[in-house]
Amino acid sequence: MFPFRFKNIKRIRSIVEVAIKYGFKDVVYRIAPIRKFIPTKLRARVLEGSTEERVRLALDELGGTFVKLGQFMSLRTDILSEKFTSELSKLQDEVEPVDFSEIKGILTEDLGGALKKVFSSFDKKSIAAASLAQVYKAECKKGETVVVKVLRPGIKELVESDLSILSDLARLVEKYIPEAKKYQPREIIKELERNLKRELNFSAESRAIQRFKDNFEDEEDYLIPQIYPELTTSKVLTLEYIEGLKITDPAVYEEWGLSKEEVLNNLIDFTFKQMFDYKLFHADPHPGNIVINKKGQISLLDFGLIGFLHEEDIDILSDMLIAVTNKDVDRIVEVILELESVGEKVNLTELKSDIRFFMDEYYNVSLEDIEFKEFSNELFFIIRKYGLRVPKNLVLLIKTVATLEGVAFELDPEFNVIEGIKPYIKKVIKKKYSITKLTKDLSKLLRAYLLLFKKLPGELSMIIREIRDGTIKVNFEHKGLDSFIKHAESSINRLSVSMILAALIVGSSLLIQSDKFTPLGIGGYILAGVLGLSILISMFRSRK
Repeated sequence: MFPFRFKNIKRIRSIVEVAIKYGFKDVVYRIAPIRKFIPTKLRARVLEGSTEERVRLALDELGGTFVKLGQFMSLRTDILSEKFTSELSKLQDEVEPVDFSEIKGILTEDLGGALKKVFSSFDKKSIAAASLAQVYKAECKKGETVVVKVLRPGIKELVESDLSILSDLARLVEKYIPEAKKYQPREIIKELERNLKRELNFSAESRAIQRFKDNFEDEEDYLIPQIYPELTTSKVLTLEYIEGLKITDPAVYEEWGLSKEEVLNNLIDFTFKQMFDYKLFHADPHPGNIVINKKGQISLLDFGLIGFLHEEDIDILSDMLIAVTNKDVDRIVEVILELESVGEKVNLTELKSDIRFFMDEYYNVSLEDIEFKEFSNELFFIIRKYGLRVPKNLVLLIKTVATLEGVAFELDPEFNVIEGIKPYIKKVIKKKYSITKLTKDLSKLLRAYLLLFKKLPGELSMIIREIRDGTIKVNFEHKGLDSFIKHAESSINRLSVSMILAALIVGSSLLIQSDKFTPLGIGGYILAGVLGLSILISMFRSRK
């Protein structure tokens, strides 16, 4: 069966060509169904760059959804090495803008009329252009300056086509390259698909922004842009225009006279309040997405990547923080083993040894002296080694804090992010052991047991009824017994033949003693000899 849709053949061919161009011909050859797409005259380039660099260049050349895949994988420090994620993080989602005439059609259709009826003015030159959308500056009828984010024409269809190809490729990679299974390619593409569907629906992004605005409505140090719901659809997002400069712009501190220390403290508080107070956080806080005005108010841009935390995530995080603070190796191992395993059974002795060695490196090192990114990278290395998976939301949280640490370092190399997170760690730990939390956990446990006891009589009645009616089936699966059964069967067969052999010898001897049946007795001896010889040959072969 042909593994790709006919309409995708041209795109598949270009993917194969780019893969070979950047030195991945051996990978293409291992996937049998795509070998036919290898051009006969195309040769692999001799490149001096690392594997990580060549992967980035290949994804960049393929563009669109493949750039998004690279950016998505740059967040997955639980799957890829720090070297790989660092290289993929260099991918820029910047493209040439499409002509405004194509964008105008989407605006008039979605906003229900000509632009001049909706806006007082609309700048036709985009202020930003990415693979999925373009951003423009406009002025509403009431005089408010706004930014208008519009989906690029045909982008949904293009993304769906690329995701279909990536899904097929992921399935083939798992089939033909067994060592790639531990990375779960199909699950990665499914997760990418969920993320892109959310990014392609501005209604979801607008709801997230509104939640941020509600959460920080009474906070004077933070400014969340206002949504204009009457000018927002699934394809068009209209927001308040935020005046300001990038948080790392020297003018903020040299010309405006703002204090770096105060700004950084506010930024740290802003981030950790999102995570631990509201469990909803902006997961891409690079300098380009953080704006500050002359009043020192911090604003966030581009809410396309959002992280959510659940109680289970907070529990894992707090347990790990407590264990690391106490340098409790056994407890760290217990928390790690609670993570999902995608590989073989974890070797507990080796895992404990690696964790103990890891923690020994931080012996007598206080929490505030630990570099967060380095610490998390080393921990993720161990997690990857044993084929474990960290919940996606926690991966996003850790990556967000590491990004934040980079922003802080750019402004003040002496600034320590761990110092900023300490009050929130204490709050999380205090909450974990609070009467309210313990009561809630106990209540949840009791409900689970009550549900079990409620179902138990019915389940037992069903089992008893099936036993009585003779309809119950018990399946046994033996593991590691195949060799034993094979040898047992062989021994039984030899024993059976030996018994027949003995009977033939005894019978033949009796026949020879009687003069009438001597020929039959001789025939019996010959048959016994043949059987005996076959047993000897069989035994000799089995010993080999």
